This record gives sequence, C-alpha cells and structure tokens, in this order.
Amino acid sequence: MFKKYKGLLIKETLILNLIRGVCAGFAFIILALISGQNLDMFYLLFLFPILLPLMVFVLFLIQELLSVVKLGGIFGVLGMFFVLPGDPLFYLLYKIKPEWVRVKKLKIFNFHPYIFLYEEKYYEQNLKNEIENNKFKLFK
Repeated sequence: MFKKYKGLLIKETLILNLIRGVCAGFAFIILALISGQNLDMFYLLFLFPILLPLMVFVLFLIQELLSVVKLGGIFGVLGMFFVLPGDPLFYLLYKIKPEWVRVKKLKIFNFHPYIFLYEEKYYEQNLKNEIENNKFKLFK
C-alpha cells in the first residue's frame, strides 16, 4: 500500500496540492458569482479557498483507506471533480510563478485528484510500478 510513496517529498506535495485546492476554491467563487444564484450568505463564498483543500485532503485519506478493499477509486474521482475547475488558474500560476508550482511540466487540465512530487531517483521507479499496476488488458 505504501510502496508507491517511496521517495515522496511530503512537504512539497502538501504545499502543491494546497495551492491547487485554493485555486479551485477561487474558481468556485468565480462560478458562484457568475451564476448569480441566491447570494444571501455571500460571506460563505470566501470559505471555499480554505475548506476545499481540506475536503480534498479528507477524500485522499478515505481513498487510501478504502483502496485496501479496492473501493477507493470513487473518492479519487470525487476529489478530481473538486479540483478540476481550478486547474486553469493553477496553470496560469505555474506560468507566472514557476517557483511556487515546482513541477517539470503541467497541463491546463490535470485529470488526477492529487499531484505527487518525488525525489528524482525514485520518480522513474514509481512511474514504472504505477504503469505495471494499472495495465488495461483488452486481450489475453
């Protein structure tokens, strides 16, 4: 279960995903303001950038616990739907301030709920293990 986290840069990964969650929170604020729905509790909108990264982190913990019995995927998809609206803002931040978003390459939409940062020597090994574990076999 923890083999895929060998060489993980924990602090950098948490900061990166926190920034991504805050960007998603701002994207949800923009979407709520554009939609013009009932804004009686306008001040609650400003809790999105704080609460969204926490929700995604809780979903990650639940996903890891349920992945033991092969049921964690649904929480990964749910986490992806929470952070995906903020990815264009996150990409813009990556282009403007690359020292804040320390990844080698980034797409405008990342269809993964979490971005993990590894030490250079472990990256290839973890990528190989991930590909081998997630092979999709159509033919035998």
